[in-house]
Order: sequence, then C-alpha cells, then structure tokens
Amino acid sequence: MIEPGIIKESKPIVEPGQIEQPPDVPLPPPPELANIVGLVPTVSAAPAHVPRNFADQFRIYVNGATLRFYWYDSTAGAWHYVTATA
Repeated sequence: MIEPGIIKESKPIVEPGQIEQPPDVPLPPPPELANIVGLVPTVSAAPAHVPRNFADQFRIYVNGATLRFYWYDSTAGAWHYVTATA
C-alpha cells in the first residue's frame, strides 16, 4: 500500500540503451505528379521576384512545349530550374 504524500519511483518503460520505437502507423501513399502540379503555382513567365515565404519559392513554368520546375536559392539569391519533358 502506498502511503499518502510518498511518491515512489517508477521503472522506465524502455530499458537503458534502447530506443523507444513509435507504433507502426501506415504512411499515406505518395502523391501523384498530377496532384503535385496543383500545389505549386503554374506561371507562363520565368519568376524574377524575391519570395516572401517558403511556399513562394517554387514555380512550374509552362510556355508552349517548354516545361520547367523553378526553385529559389535563398543563399545565392537566385532562381534555378530544371527542364522537364511532358
């Protein structure tokens, strides 16, 4: 019986030297490219502005048959891109 006012130390659930593993939670499936395109703004002119937040640092450029993914490099202060094929 525990006496009032006395707190007993409890044993740790994880043994010393072991790492507690999170419960197995299934991950959602990765998004398809068609769904990603809707998340990033599509533009018809290359971006030249300085982004104000993280989400503003990405653009998809479409002009005729040209398709590019732009990202802003805040260290260099410049936009970079890769060209994609459709």
